[in-house]
Amino acid sequence: MLKEKMMSNERISGVQAVRLIPAKTVARILNINVRTVWKFMQNKPNFPQPLKRFPRYTRWNEADILNWRDTPQI
Repeated sequence: MLKEKMMSNERISGVQAVRLIPAKTVARILNINVRTVWKFMQNKPNFPQPLKRFPRYTRWNEADILNWRDTPQI
């Protein structure tokens, strides 16, 4: 039953749900410091840009971060 619930959270009507993650989680995924996440955002044009809904609410699409991590950087 738990697996079924997890599957239903991952997909909504056949469309994969977007998981938004904070800078701390981005840093953990990339194995870098949180401060480096902000530097990447400013200095690396191909780094995924975050969603900013409110002044203090900044989140990244987890799939974008994983794709960026798995793509060779030049």
